[in-house]
Amino acid sequence: MIKLVEVGLAAEGFDGLYVSGVCGCLAGELSPGSCIGEDCSAGYKHTHSATGEWIVGGRPKSEGYSDREIENILADCG
Repeated sequence: MIKLVEVGLAAEGFDGLYVSGVCGCLAGELSPGSCIGEDCSAGYKHTHSATGEWIVGGRPKSEGYSDREIENILADCG
């Protein structure tokens, strides 16, 4: 199942899965217990310019997230 999801994400150009603005998981790190569920959506990796921390979110890479938005999402991740 995981391999099928990873292949599908790659085929469509996505980097991973996320749930409503919550951090997310990259395609190579998916697991049924924490990263694959009914509420997941395909998304793109967005990286903080200063810290290198990242999220997976629904905005296309061309739109991106500001560093502040990434910080806020990461803070919500716990």
